[in-house]
Amino acid sequence: MKTYLSVWQQENLISQEDVRLKIIQAGSLAPSSHNTQPWEFKLLSNKNTFEIYISRSRYTPEVDPDYRQTWISLGAWFGYASISALQFGYTLSAVWHEDWASSPNRMDSPIGLLKIQSTTQIDHPLYPYLFHPDTNRSPHKKHSIPHPLIDLIQSFNKTDVRVQTITDRHLIDNLSSLAYQAAILETTQLPIMKETTLLFRKNEREKNLYGYGFSIDSNPVTPISLWFTQTLLTVFPRLSSTESASRVFLSNMRKSLSHTEAILCMSVPVMTMKKCIEIGQVYAQIVCLGHSYGVACHPISQAIEVYDAMLETKLNIEHLLNIQGELMMLVRVGFPTKSTRPSIRQPIEKLIRK
Repeated sequence: MKTYLSVWQQENLISQEDVRLKIIQAGSLAPSSHNTQPWEFKLLSNKNTFEIYISRSRYTPEVDPDYRQTWISLGAWFGYASISALQFGYTLSAVWHEDWASSPNRMDSPIGLLKIQSTTQIDHPLYPYLFHPDTNRSPHKKHSIPHPLIDLIQSFNKTDVRVQTITDRHLIDNLSSLAYQAAILETTQLPIMKETTLLFRKNEREKNLYGYGFSIDSNPVTPISLWFTQTLLTVFPRLSSTESASRVFLSNMRKSLSHTEAILCMSVPVMTMKKCIEIGQVYAQIVCLGHSYGVACHPISQAIEVYDAMLETKLNIEHLLNIQGELMMLVRVGFPTKSTRPSIRQPIEKLIRK
């Protein structure tokens, strides 16, 4: 029986006959904003091409009014998919439709055309790490980030995509304080919290039914604790109300931010769709590189979301970091104190448009 964790099993991936489906499914293991997995695909008659769309039902307009988080998520999918394509003996390329956002029928229009081309198969060094949990929100151990990993991360730093790894304790503490203030602010925004609450899956049935969103085990918990908490949420649904969700969210954020060893900042001179997608691609590679060193990533980018109430906090963080342009991602990076379960994923059938 397929469940919301089946996609994480490599044997299910290999069982797909159409290589495009293999690539789509491997890409769907990528991190995405609020784990919405906002991608959908249409297979074309030419077996080397397929289209990518943004899902109407999984787009979150309250927290992402200008699509930047969604575009970054698509870029992360493309990053994972490109790694898997090389593993299967193909290259993956994309033509992104830059006028997509201005189209009145954009949710019914493809945002990009994807093409695969046969090449020499390689055992990609990052491929095994696609199957590791994409996010770990637990507090960090007091271990410094290895210098070779920092050097690899900094190698992505370019003129048009800027990457900075912050290890200065004072600056980390200031950023963590601003991120926690942002979390408090977010819980006071009723439209935001309503949208977020709709993504919460309180038990196994809902996780299998939806296949996206987040749950209590998005934070590291023991199996017994998971069972007990999900039972309570099922029997007493009010426990998963907006107010209760806010309390849990703030408690977890406080624990995470108070034990943070490094923060990754990613910015661009000017925000465009293509730059957002490129940021997502880079982040996907950093997540996998981190896994290769035992280091986990945890985005805290709610502090730089662009809805009206959060703009002042975003500008304060950009000023603190002396960002020349626009800050796109903030990510906790460190050795986690606890392991975490893979997050909810949709089966391949739900990602394909007819």
